[in-house]
Amino acid sequence: MFLSLQTGLGFCQQYLNFDFEKESVEGISRPWGWSLDAWGENAFSIDSTIKKSGKYSLKITADSIIQQLPALQHNLEPFSICGKRVTLKGSINSQIRKGKSYISIGYASVDEKGNYSDSSSIVYEVNQNSNTWKEFETSFSIPQDVISVFLKISFEGAGTIRYDNFQLIIDNKQYQELPVADVFSNSQIKWLEDNAVPFDRIRSTDYDYKSIDFSFLQSAFGNSRIVALGESTHGTSEFFNLKHQVFKYAVEQLRFRVFALEDNQLACKKVNQYILGKLDVDAEKAMEHLFAVWYTNEMKALIEWIKERNAAHPDDPVFFAGFDMQDYKLPLKAVTDFLAKKNHTFLTDMDKFELFANNIFSANDSIKRHWLEKITTIYQAIEKTSNSSKQANLELQNIKLLQQFTENAIKGHWSLYRDEAMAENIVWLATVKYPKEKIFVWAHDVHVSKSYHPSESYNLNYGIAMGSFLRKTFGSGYKSFGLMTYSGAYLAQKSYTDYNRIAAPLYLAPKGSLEEALYQVSQSKSESNLFLDFQNAEEWLDRPVPFRFANHVNVDYGFWQRISVPFQFDGVFFIGKTNPSNYLE
Repeated sequence: MFLSLQTGLGFCQQYLNFDFEKESVEGISRPWGWSLDAWGENAFSIDSTIKKSGKYSLKITADSIIQQLPALQHNLEPFSICGKRVTLKGSINSQIRKGKSYISIGYASVDEKGNYSDSSSIVYEVNQNSNTWKEFETSFSIPQDVISVFLKISFEGAGTIRYDNFQLIIDNKQYQELPVADVFSNSQIKWLEDNAVPFDRIRSTDYDYKSIDFSFLQSAFGNSRIVALGESTHGTSEFFNLKHQVFKYAVEQLRFRVFALEDNQLACKKVNQYILGKLDVDAEKAMEHLFAVWYTNEMKALIEWIKERNAAHPDDPVFFAGFDMQDYKLPLKAVTDFLAKKNHTFLTDMDKFELFANNIFSANDSIKRHWLEKITTIYQAIEKTSNSSKQANLELQNIKLLQQFTENAIKGHWSLYRDEAMAENIVWLATVKYPKEKIFVWAHDVHVSKSYHPSESYNLNYGIAMGSFLRKTFGSGYKSFGLMTYSGAYLAQKSYTDYNRIAAPLYLAPKGSLEEALYQVSQSKSESNLFLDFQNAEEWLDRPVPFRFANHVNVDYGFWQRISVPFQFDGVFFIGKTNPSNYLE
């Protein structure tokens, strides 16, 4: 199902939805900017029947006391409230049968040694049944050195309670939106104007826009063996089409011959067979195992172009590869088929791997370690007995994918081991599978980032990005480029539990972000699309700034991380306004 939502919040700072008047893309089940702090039953909604003013109040309803009912949380930009005394006012209508509701403030800090700590405290508690609107006021102090701040509303009880008309007051001034960073100075904007290169329009319907002059990429890409283009969202049509055009230029002018996608390695194998003319199916059938974010008209157009190009140059083909390791199914089939033919000794119990993988979140650590040891033993044994043929290397790599999948299960998502594994797979592509070809990598900004700022908190993925490993391996032979936008919408899941795809609105890039500064430049130049090379960047550009993150799921705000952009990328592409990619239904 595809839903289209109107885009556009007219704000250039962080908007505080403290009166609960704006719905999220999930409707009345969640106010915009507020989210549950944990998985679990949602007792919150915005309610139009009883409110202090406006359209809605925030309603919390629980029929019985539920242990650890998730709280509703609103993160606050710390920039303008660090070291300040803050006052929160609002209205409460409580019909509590038992238990209590409370408001708490929390924050996180990092000390000089890089040690992380967080704390929270209750600033207001409600345990009485008033059944009418009453005003409240509470004050609290925010430490100077915090890196994140959040306001939380909780209910540990039974009954109904409503909140409305929250007001955040700092230094006697009420804020409806919070400043997020120092704005760019006039001289800094002037430098950006002098150094940003306009390039022709990339429209959401352009699959073959031939008039674009990408000659500036000769210098930007240089003689790099691997060039990666990121993206701040996984569902932006103009990003897809821009990468299509840049890849065409890289193939035709710079002799790149491998397109490597952030997708499972064996899912991309079928696409590779298709573009080489070895698979008698249509493009959509060849794409059937790709992640949903790539199952779009834009990706199909790129694949069809590669196929047509290969048909015209059969002795000089372009290849399509993947480097992810999150899906076990295709590697498992390849490994078990190989063992059934070549080595029955290790086939024992492999039929149980699928049961383990399907229940990986509930499996205990000893079971995960058992499977990692078993897969590692198989890999080492096959490695000792295999020759150095291309087929032997492919078989070993298939086993490696299962090994990585299992190790990722042990280390967990937040270890960011996946980035290390993807980098390992790109190294395999560059040294074993395609040792002579130049490789063009397509992935999210957080993965392609070089992430080498001395302070890990100012790096994407905290310095553990796929690109950071590739930079260490290939040095100047690896280059990465970010893709930015000021506003628009992107194709995304409605939430992490609702898989319906929607045209999710993008929050306007706030003042103090590089995206907003480049938007100013685009307006002064009357050019919506810009490229900024960091080869001659001035030192002030190194300062940490807000940077957009949106993956395959809707995010309301998305500018939480502060990064030093030139320490992540060799340059950035900027597109003023963007549209959702077009899903292949």
